[in-house]
Formats: sequence, C-alpha cells, structure tokens
Amino acid sequence: MISNSSINTEESPERGLDPQFNLVCQFLEDIEEHFKYKILLHSRQIISRKTLYIPIHFTLERNYRHEIETFWGYGESEAQLKDTYTIKSREAHGKNDGFAQPKHRILWEDGKKQHHKLMILADPGMGKSALLRREAALIASEEKQKLLAGDITLDEAIFPIFIRLADLDEARGEIIDIIPKLVGKIYHKNWLEIEPILLDKLRQGKCILLFNALDEVPKERRNQLADKINGFLDNYPCPIICTSRIVGYGGAFIKGAKELEIVPFSQPQIEAFIQKWFAEVVVSEHGGLAEGLIEELRQKPQLRGLAQNPRLLYLLCTLYGEKEITIPARRCEIYAKTVDYLLGKWSVKSESQSPEYIQAKIRLLSDLAYRFTCQGKDIFDPDELIYQIGEYLKDDSVKSQLNNATPEALLSELSGENGILHKLAKESERYVFIHRFTQDYLTACYLKQAIAENLEEGIALAKEHFWEYDWHQPLSLLAGLMENPLPLLEAITREKDDIFSTLLLLAGQAIAECEENVNLSEKGENTENLKSDNVTKNEEHLHRLIPEIIDHIYKLWQAYPFVGFIASTVVALGQANSQMLQQLETELSEKRYYTRKDFIAAVIAILGQIGSPQAVETLIKALNEGPWYVRAESAAALGRIGTTQAFNALIKALNDDDNSVRGEVAEALGKIGTPEAIKGLVIALHDDDSYVRGEAAVALAKIGTAEASHELIKVLNHPDKFVRWEATAACHITSPSVLRSLINALNHYDRNIREEAAMVLGRIGTSVALKALVPALRDNDRIVREEAAEALMRASDPQTINALIPALCDRDRIVRADAAQALGRIGSPQALNALSEAIHDEDSEVKKYVAEALGEIGTLKALDILIPALQDRNSEVRGAAATALGKIGSERGVNALIPSLQDQNWLVRDKAAVALSRIGTKETFEKLLQLPKQYIYRPEIYSLIRTLAVRFSREKIPLIPVYPELIEPFGFIHQLWRKLVV
Repeated sequence: MISNSSINTEESPERGLDPQFNLVCQFLEDIEEHFKYKILLHSRQIISRKTLYIPIHFTLERNYRHEIETFWGYGESEAQLKDTYTIKSREAHGKNDGFAQPKHRILWEDGKKQHHKLMILADPGMGKSALLRREAALIASEEKQKLLAGDITLDEAIFPIFIRLADLDEARGEIIDIIPKLVGKIYHKNWLEIEPILLDKLRQGKCILLFNALDEVPKERRNQLADKINGFLDNYPCPIICTSRIVGYGGAFIKGAKELEIVPFSQPQIEAFIQKWFAEVVVSEHGGLAEGLIEELRQKPQLRGLAQNPRLLYLLCTLYGEKEITIPARRCEIYAKTVDYLLGKWSVKSESQSPEYIQAKIRLLSDLAYRFTCQGKDIFDPDELIYQIGEYLKDDSVKSQLNNATPEALLSELSGENGILHKLAKESERYVFIHRFTQDYLTACYLKQAIAENLEEGIALAKEHFWEYDWHQPLSLLAGLMENPLPLLEAITREKDDIFSTLLLLAGQAIAECEENVNLSEKGENTENLKSDNVTKNEEHLHRLIPEIIDHIYKLWQAYPFVGFIASTVVALGQANSQMLQQLETELSEKRYYTRKDFIAAVIAILGQIGSPQAVETLIKALNEGPWYVRAESAAALGRIGTTQAFNALIKALNDDDNSVRGEVAEALGKIGTPEAIKGLVIALHDDDSYVRGEAAVALAKIGTAEASHELIKVLNHPDKFVRWEATAACHITSPSVLRSLINALNHYDRNIREEAAMVLGRIGTSVALKALVPALRDNDRIVREEAAEALMRASDPQTINALIPALCDRDRIVRADAAQALGRIGSPQALNALSEAIHDEDSEVKKYVAEALGEIGTLKALDILIPALQDRNSEVRGAAATALGKIGSERGVNALIPSLQDQNWLVRDKAAVALSRIGTKETFEKLLQLPKQYIYRPEIYSLIRTLAVRFSREKIPLIPVYPELIEPFGFIHQLWRKLVV
C-alpha cells in the first residue's frame, strides 16, 4: 500500500462517539490511501494520481473495431467510422444536422452518472486500470468527507471495491463470499469488524464494484465468470464498472452494461498532459521543456499515435526530461532509447553496469519476447519466465556475459524498480512487458540479430510470420531497425497476396518505419564487404521499389477510401513519406471538388490524421478556397489537429459566409479548448445565426473550464433560448432557492414559463431537478413533456422506469422516442413488454429508438422482436435492429443478419456488417465467401470479411489467407499486386 508521511487526516469529534462510524471512516481512508498515489517509473517518486489527471473522453457507441493491438489500430477504426459521416450524409440530412463528425462522445464524469453498469474498453496503456484506481480513491474520499460532514448516514455510505477479475475467477465459491475474502487480503486493519459491514453493504447494493481487466481471464472461463457475476447482480443491485481490452472482448459480459470506449488523447489533451508533467514532476533549471516537447510532436506527426496513448506519452515525457536527448522521428528509435534508459540510466544498478552487460540483457529480453510472441502470449507466469531464462543461459558464453547470474536473479533484476518486465498489479504474480509495443520492438530486435548473423536464414525466419497479423507490427519495426530494408521488402513483395492486399499493406507499414531516403553507402556495417557497384544497384532497386509500393497502396485506397485497414496505412505513409502526402495534395484541387464529394471528404480526413505542418497548409487552403462542404470538412480536420497554425486559420474562418462552416469552426474550437479558443467562441456566441451560436454554447459547455463557464454566465439571459439552456446547464446551478423557484414554475398557468422551467431543470440535471420532472411527463403542453422526457433520457435513472413506460404511449412522437432511449440506457428487462408493443409504433424514429433500447437490454427474448424488424419498410429501423442484434449476440441473430448484407440501403448493409464483425463465427466467414463476387467487394462486406479473417487467422483455418482463387476475381485489385512481384 502506497502511503505518504505528510498525510494528516483531521479527526472529527463524532468519530469517537460511534465505534462503527470510526471503523467505516478508517476503512474508507485506507482505500483512498491505497489507490491515491502512483509511483513514477524513472524516479520512484510518489505522486498523487489527480496531479497528472487529464479528463478522459469516451464514445457512447462502439467505434473501435480493430482486431489487433497495433500502433495504427485506432486509426483503422476512425477511418472506417468516417464513412458514416460523409458529405453525402450531410447533404441528405441538411447542412446543420451535424453529420460531418460523430458527436456521441462524453466526459467520464458525465458517463458514469448516466449508467448503473459500465464496461470500459480500450487498448493497453489507455488508462483503464488507472481510471478504476482513481475512482476507488475518489469515491472513498468523497464518502468519508460526506460522513464527517454529516451529509450522509452510515447506512447510506458507499464502499468502492476494486478487484481484478482474474482473482475473482481463480477463487472458488459465490461472489458474495469471494469479494470479502479478496478485500481482506489487502486491508488488514480492523478486518474482523469491517467484514460484516462490507457484507451488509454488498447485500444492500451499497458498494460500487470496480472489476478490472477481463482480458486477463482465460477466454474459456469468461462465460462461467459472467454467469456468476450476473447472478450476484440480480440478487444484489450494486453499481458495477468493468474494464477490458478491445481486442478479444466478445461483448455482453455484464447484462445490460453500457459499453464505453476510451477515446485516444486529442492534441489539446496531449499538450495539457505535457504541461502538467513538466510543472509537477520534472524539477529542472532548464525552462521550456514542455514547450520544446510540444513543438517536437507538432513537427513529428508520425509520433502522435504514441502520444495519444497516456502510458506512451508518459514515456515520451520521461525521455524528453533527460534533456540531453531529442525525441527521434521514428518509433523504433523511441523504443530503442526507452529500453536503453530502462536498463541503463534509470536502473537502480546504473552505476555498476557496463554497456556490454546492458546489451547482454537486451539480447536476453529479445529472446524472451520472440519466444513468447511465437506462442501468442503477452502475460507470463514467473515459472514460465524462469524456465525460458534458464534455457537461454544454457549457452556458457551467454551466461558469462550476464555475470553468471541465476534465472531467478535475472528475473528479479529485469522486473525490479524501473524494470522492463512489470507485474500486472501489486497483488499479482504474473508479468507483462512495460507495454505491448515494447514486446514487439524486442521481437524485432531478435529478428534483426538473426538477419545480421545469416541473411538468408533470418529473412526466412521473418517470412514464417508474414500471415500472422499479430506479427505485422514487429515486422514493420524490423524494417526500421535494418540498415538496408531491401531484403525484407523483396521477401514480402515476392509472396502471393490475398484479396485484401495484406502483404502490400504490410510492405507499406514497413516503409513507414524506414528513413525516407535510405543511403546504403553510408551504412558501413551492412556494406563494408560489398562492392560499391552492388551498393549502387541495391540503392536503385530500393528507391524504385518503394515508390511502386506506395503508388499501388494509393490506388487501392482510391478504390476503398473509407476502409480502415487501408486508410491507416495511407496515414502512416503520409506522416513518414513525402510521396504519399504529395499524392493526397494533388487530389485536393478545385477541379476535383465536384466530381467525387465523398472521396474529397476522405482526403480531408486523411490529411487531418496525418497532421503535419505541410498537411495543415493544404487544409488551410481548402478552408479558404473550397465550396461550403469542403470548408466545413477542412474546419473539422483542423480542429482535430489543434496546432497554433490550425487554430489561427479557424479563427479567421469565423467570418466565413456560410453558417454551416462557422458552426463547424465553433465545434473545432471547442475541441482545441485553449483560452485563445474560448475567446473565439465568445465571438461565435454573438453570431447572426442561431445554429452557430448554439454550437458555440455547446463547445464552451464541453470545454468546462472556469473561464468557459464564466463566459456562459454572461449569456444566461441571451435572447436565443438554445444559448440560454446550454449556459444554464454548464453553470451547474445548485442553489436550493433557484431550484425551488424553477420547480414551482412547472405548475405555472403560462405554458411558456413551464416550458422554460422544464428546459432549465432538464439541463441542470441534479437528482432534485429530475425528480420534479417526472410529473411533468403528464403536462398538457407537449414541449414540457418533451423536455422532461429528454432530461430523464440523459439521466437514465432506474427509479424512473415506472414513469417512462407509460410515456411510450404519449401522443407526441418526441416524448415516445425519448422514453424509448431512456429505457434503453437504463437497460432493465422490466421494460421489455412495453417495448415489444412500441416496436409497432406508427413513427419510424420511435421504432428506431425502440430497437436500440432492445439491444441495450440485451435479453434473448428481444431477438423475437428484433429479427422481424430487419424487414421494416424504414431503413433506419432496419439498421437499428441490425445494430441491436450485434449487441445481443446469438446464432439466431447471426443467421438473420447475413441477408441484410444485401439490403438495398448502404446504411443497413453497413450496420449489419458492423454487427457481424462483433458476433460473426467461422461459419459466418465461410458463408460470406460464398456470396456473389459483386457483394464481396462492396466496402462494408469487404471490411467485414477481412475483420473475420484476422480474428480467425490465429486458428489456422484453411480459408485463410483468402487467395483470389477462393472467390472469382473481380475488378483491378488483384492486378495491382502482380505488377509488384519482383
């Protein structure tokens, strides 16, 4: 347990009066102390978690669909998602309907209030565990303070309980008995007295369960564990928050849980973290470190993917804080420096270690990484590690280089303070590399060494893994480590490719890791035994091969601009190679604006993800010169980049002639969120157009800083009611007298006053305000009912179910739709019968929300309602039913979804494909390959088949790779790769 000697908890006089009161306060204090602090990697400094906390954003829908944890995984999903928000969609729904970008993102502080059960999903290093630990400390502190202040009683106090799901799985018995046993192992103080209190809290639903890391539970045991947990929750209604990696999560682990995905850090979040780090952690005489790192990342956008991951950003800050180094432009160099520092300068034995000893440890770690990657493992038992180290040490020369240390001693050293191997948790005996990317890098180091020792055998070793998707990141890093990547690129291009151009894209990912202009004549280590004319020929071949590969990838992307696994490779190349960027810039010329509008949207989105200064210049030109829809898309892309260069262009665009562009600019400034951006939004608050003013108000509310709230206070009496409502919500009005006045106004004879009161109370959203709005669902005025229903929908309070079910029959369609959404968010089977009737509503929008609600409730009984909805006349209802079936997941659902892939509407096809990508089986994969060729090559089905191919590639089924002869060739795609064969 981490503690800090400077902590001094003041005693309340009341604590001595009631022994149980004292025990509970002490227990909450122990929980807070256990989770409140973090030990920094490089310095062993103890720091409060809240010191470095950056507010985290989440998606409200499942957006990230990648099957492999790679550097470009989130980029794949974002490119795929963009297809749903094309210019075509914007024009079909109206310019101001907000279809340019998904808006279903919320802050954690809002998300946790809206749902009783949550599943948090993200890749390694994105902060899942840190979030739960912070919640445990925060809840314990708040509950203790409320007890000491007399705001709550002992019976009302909530206990936060953090438990690893692997520990829960390994324990035997019922959940109600297991939890106290696991908690008692950590909190020994007064445990005999606390245990019965904890048991009572569990039975009363007065514990918040923080269950961490489903991915650490063996897949074959997850269903059994889910049954045990869901059985417990059926009897004891405790709020629950679970976490899992995205890859390998099958869905529906906790019945009725809302799945939230952590959004990668934006540019403003990255910069805020860096500023906090160098203000709070690094004590230096050298000023400007934060500004220096921020500028380096702006100039090296290829590193932005690293910086978007909190754990990797932490490593970047730590490296930069060493002051004598600059941040390299390539990932393999970043990983090399990290490993060198972890084993050298940051090691507790740094003064006694020679460079030769450090290199010997790197070779040992590379061997371990390679062996475990071959086995498909990234979590290791100590016995496995000791055995593998022992096998490595059988070579006497290797053993002497490592000072004749024993396997046990080496494991202790490599996993000690600042070690590269880490325990999964303080309480765990299992190990992982400090990050999955570190394991991939060390695996690449092993292959590089094998190639250096014997070129032919080393390349053959790499070739064994070309069709293993988990190996594509180590293989691309290998290309970056090689002085001459030509042999690897030749080996890749000589192989027969599949219908997805998998090896073509692997070659592109490898090129993205290499120096753009490789000069083999300067690579003395590789060329000292080669004649100069051979070096020249190799250079010529390499400089001819790389442009050919890039050109073929670009042509492939032109055919599939919204297919994520292709677009992510284009982004990686655009960040590292000028050729790809030049081709994109050529597309964004005025003469092409009117030919393929959706393709232009894809080009703009790609440039926004590339984010280099050159890409920003191109986007600024489009912002100033393109038609309205190009200017709007460019504004959104510049907001995503968020650099000073982008910001200055957005400020100028606040004077654009088109209101849709100005509204998009306001949203973009909200994402940037700096004090300068707030000043721009203040200007937008006084725009002539109501839509623009509303977007500015929403943006200021989302920024949520004191400065932003101060500006909203100024417009509480704005003549535009939408501005007033957003300002009221953002200002967090909690004055009892104001609330009483608003609640009384709900009974006013003037409907306009009742409407305004309902709107304001709905946006205040406190429990008192929401309770007052329940009777307002029966008001004679439809706007009052609509506002009440919308507020209850946002709150998603299970206690409002009985009021919401009758609202499904309201005469106003908006009330019915909001009621359906609210019941879906609450996720209680109690609403199933009412929703089964509402699926026949006369209004299509209501039916759509009913279908979505049935998916959130997630019972098998809902299948009987949803499957017929796939035949509804309205495409949005069919799409919602497809999405819902994907959330529920069953064989019946899979079989019903496959025909929807041939729906006449592209949105329905896309929704069905996304659903099947979540729940599709090997049998689904086989059936899809039997579809007519014109369907297989539709983007949504093409992406789906590839997703399933990646998922089931680990099982070595005979249909993977999907070679062209498995289906009838179609189009030009298979011609591309043949031209590349050397």
